[in-house]
Amino acid sequence: MSVQASESAQASESVPASESVRASEFIRLTPRPGVAGQWIADDLLTRRSFKLGAQEAAVLVLAGRPRERRLLAEEAAAELGVPPERAEAVVAAMEKADLIVDDSYLDTSRYQWGQEVFRRWEEKGWRMAAEYHLAAHDFPGVDYSKGIAVDRERIHRYRDEGIDDDRFKEPASAERIPLPELSPDLAPMPVGTDAGRTRHLDRPELLTIAALALGIVETTRSRAPGSADYLTRTSPSGGRRHPTEGYLAVLDVDGVEPGWYHVHGGLHALVRLPVPAPDPDSEEFRRVFRASTTRPAFDVRCLLVLTSVFRRNMWRYREPRTYRSIHMDVGHIASTVTQLAEGFGIPAFPAYGDLESGVERMIGVDGLAEGLIATVALG
Repeated sequence: MSVQASESAQASESVPASESVRASEFIRLTPRPGVAGQWIADDLLTRRSFKLGAQEAAVLVLAGRPRERRLLAEEAAAELGVPPERAEAVVAAMEKADLIVDDSYLDTSRYQWGQEVFRRWEEKGWRMAAEYHLAAHDFPGVDYSKGIAVDRERIHRYRDEGIDDDRFKEPASAERIPLPELSPDLAPMPVGTDAGRTRHLDRPELLTIAALALGIVETTRSRAPGSADYLTRTSPSGGRRHPTEGYLAVLDVDGVEPGWYHVHGGLHALVRLPVPAPDPDSEEFRRVFRASTTRPAFDVRCLLVLTSVFRRNMWRYREPRTYRSIHMDVGHIASTVTQLAEGFGIPAFPAYGDLESGVERMIGVDGLAEGLIATVALG
């Protein structure tokens, strides 16, 4: 949805000039990928997205703190160097889209519910989870109120439609680095404690983290004809199908040649991807990994890209809310990686703001079949 402002200021005269307006706190403003001077405003509360021009985006930023509507228009006109009528029209259009709101909007039950979610979840440090909850909380799902018979029926129907044989990807090349055999002795003790963050990531720690986070602990034979074995990792997965795949962008790790590697659970090895090695100094790399390389307070030596193979997950959760289990699956592994790294004294930073299409292009996957969910930076 685009926000368009006419040159007329008539719309702005319907609200008293003394009334306070501000940007909705549920708006997230991000640059529009690949289009200079354009922005995307996502409204988490109403689940609407808007394409904004530079002027509209600037007005939204200016409205970050409450002020009288006329003062906002005057300040926008001065900052943007446009006639007052144009600034007033932009403000009016932004109000019409509920990107800028007045006091009456703040009093609505939905807005207050959103504020309460933020308040309660932020107390536990769950701000990003709260934003995700707002954007997805009432997406239509399956009614299990009468039991799980509907779930069993659906699974049986899936088996009739095809063979559940997707557990591992085909190796991308024959160039491999074996991972250490899984053992409780591999894990740093105590796991998850900050060991002072005095070490740099090197080959033994990297391979150990990859093995413990993404290696296969055991397999269980399926009773369904033709179905692949069910898998167990150190992190749980719905239906034990483990849709999460891991890819390492090795930038500066002693003992490991820089490049892209797939953490292949079936082979228990790192498989070198036949793609160009990541160049952390390139503009393209910084643009694609805009969150995981700029936000950590340490020198990033390796990135763990976590994707989801959607078809694999849909065998167990072929319903509208299947996306929730994908994020839980990745979240478990990201947390495991972070705790293992910190147990080794290595800084880690999980990030969710990298450019999906760019990452998928770099590692050579089809975003419709397998997509980026999260990245973990290691130092």
